[in-house]
Amino acid sequence: MAEMQSLLQRDIPADRQALMESSANLQKLAEYCETNYIQAKDKTKAFEETKAFAAQSLASVANQINNLAEKVVKLLDLQTLELSKMESSVNFISQKVEMHKEKVARREIGLLAVPKTTPRIAKIIPPTNPVQREKYTRKPIVFTILDDTGHGVKDMSNHVRVGTLSRRYGHTSTSSISSQGTLGRSTKAPRPVQPPVVPNVYSSPVTNSPPADGPPRLVDISKNRNSCGSQNMVMPVTVAVSIPPPPPPPPIACEPDGNGLPPAPPPPPMELLPPPAPPPQISNEVCLPPPAPLMSDPPSSVTDCPPPPPPPDFMLDLHELTPPPPPPIDYLDEPQWIPANYIEKAVALYTYNKQSDGDLTFQEGEIIYVIAKNENGWFEGVINGLTGYFPSNYVQRLD
Repeated sequence: MAEMQSLLQRDIPADRQALMESSANLQKLAEYCETNYIQAKDKTKAFEETKAFAAQSLASVANQINNLAEKVVKLLDLQTLELSKMESSVNFISQKVEMHKEKVARREIGLLAVPKTTPRIAKIIPPTNPVQREKYTRKPIVFTILDDTGHGVKDMSNHVRVGTLSRRYGHTSTSSISSQGTLGRSTKAPRPVQPPVVPNVYSSPVTNSPPADGPPRLVDISKNRNSCGSQNMVMPVTVAVSIPPPPPPPPIACEPDGNGLPPAPPPPPMELLPPPAPPPQISNEVCLPPPAPLMSDPPSSVTDCPPPPPPPDFMLDLHELTPPPPPPIDYLDEPQWIPANYIEKAVALYTYNKQSDGDLTFQEGEIIYVIAKNENGWFEGVINGLTGYFPSNYVQRLD
């Protein structure tokens, strides 16, 4: 700021005054040169002297003008710097004014609001004597803790204990087995009944009656059905059927098929039918249809029982049942629109619908004749007389 004041008040006015004095001196010098040139006898010498004075005067004036111009430019730079400082100061003051206005506005808004009372919460202080956790101890499981819960009936008899002791020593009586059944069943021993006599013709592992005091009989249901040769087709199901001792022999009865009914005594002696012929050997892969379901009521006599189904008249073969394979696709009959100079022949793996005007549309399995291959993965081909582009990953080359 002091430098700018010195330029304005001292340096620039002094240079301006010196420039004005030089102008007056140049005016006097010009008059002298003119008079000297007129009065001089040697005009050449006078002219050379005038030229020297003119060059010296021009240099002096140019130097003075240069000094004055430099000081003026320096003054302008100082003024520009001062203006930028003043501008920054004004901006800072305006920001402070805006901040003050915002503070005043917030204060006014705060006066309109209702103060909220925040309750003070006591600090959490850990207990001085922490609770000691009990050490884990394993407690045995009591299996009888739920015996008195619910609607069950508790049997306090000694039959269960007797059965347990008999099982421990390896033999079990019939009375103990019958007493361990469902609650409410009579615990009396069954009255012995004389078992019936079965004829030799009907004696088989399925029809033989077990003894009256033996264990429950296991009946294999899979033996009464026509099953395939392989075990993975029909799984044998074993059902435990408790068969009581047979009643006295009635006049006529028919042998049951293991459906849970008690076995009946043998029929009266009569002319016996010849045994049915054995069925033919059938391949493991083919299953015959099962026979008709058993009747709920047994027939009145042996003659009323349905005969077994007749055996088939021919041997079934797996190759006769399977349909023949479809004929191979014939690619030899080529139409007339096939190009003569195609690169390869390809078959469409997927259906493609054209995305632009220059693309092809084809269905899965159609034959395309490739005539050009591009590096971007698109081929140019011909199908049904139409030429266009298609993606190469939609087709497979035919060898």
